[in-house]
Amino acid sequence: MLRLRPWLAVLALGLGPAASAAGLQVTPIMLEIARKDASAVLWLANTGSDALHAQVRVVEWTQTDHEDRLDTTRDLVASPPLLEVAAGARQLVRIVRTSEATPDARERSFRLLVDELPGQDRRGQGGVQFLMRYSVPVFIAADDPQPAPRLEWRLRAEPPALEAVNTGSARAQLSEVAIVDAAGQRTVLSDGLLGYVLAGAQMRWPLPPGRPLPADARLHARINGEPLDRPIAIVDGR
Repeated sequence: MLRLRPWLAVLALGLGPAASAAGLQVTPIMLEIARKDASAVLWLANTGSDALHAQVRVVEWTQTDHEDRLDTTRDLVASPPLLEVAAGARQLVRIVRTSEATPDARERSFRLLVDELPGQDRRGQGGVQFLMRYSVPVFIAADDPQPAPRLEWRLRAEPPALEAVNTGSARAQLSEVAIVDAAGQRTVLSDGLLGYVLAGAQMRWPLPPGRPLPADARLHARINGEPLDRPIAIVDGR
C-alpha cells in the first residue's frame, strides 16, 4: 500500500545552489471517465528550458478506517507510462480502461501519480534538482443514471472529530469546512480543500483540542462546490 500524498509534492534531491530548469505541468487536475468511455486524456507540458522525463502510474484509491489507501491496479493503465517532453512542448498520455474496469454500482476512484525523473544528463551531478510529483484523481462513473453523494455528518466527542459517511454512488469533495456555534464562533477545519469522501466510504478529521463542542453546532462547507449549511449532532464513543 502507498500512502496518499498531497495533490502536488515537490521533492528536492542533492545539495548545493543549482536547480533544475525544467518545469512539469499537468492538465487537467481531475479526470472523469464516463460509463461508456474506454479512456481519458492527460497532457504533460514542459515549461522549462531543458527536456524532461516523466513517469505516469495508476493506483486504485480507496478509503478504509478513515484513511486513504493507494494500491496497485491493472484496471487502468497509462500509455505511455514513460515519456520525454521537449522544452516548450507537451505530450499526450492516454488513461485506458482494461477489461477488468467494468462499471460498478458506485463510482470507482483512482489516482495518477505523475513523477518528473532525473534526466540522463543530470544524474550524478552536484546541486539541487527540484522534481515534481502530481497526484491526479480519476473517477470511473457509477452504473447509476443519477450518481450523487449521500452524506451523513457527526461530531465525535472523544476524540473530538468531524465524521462524514457517504452512502451515495459518487464522491464528495469537501472544502471551506467550519463548525459554527450559536454565537457565530467558527472552528475552521480548512479554508480550502479538506479532502474527499469516496462513494461508500467514511472519513474523519480531528478538531482542535481543548475547545468544547457546542451542542447547537452547524456545519458550513462546500460539497462538490455547492454551499452547505446544516445542523450537526454530537455523538459519543469512537
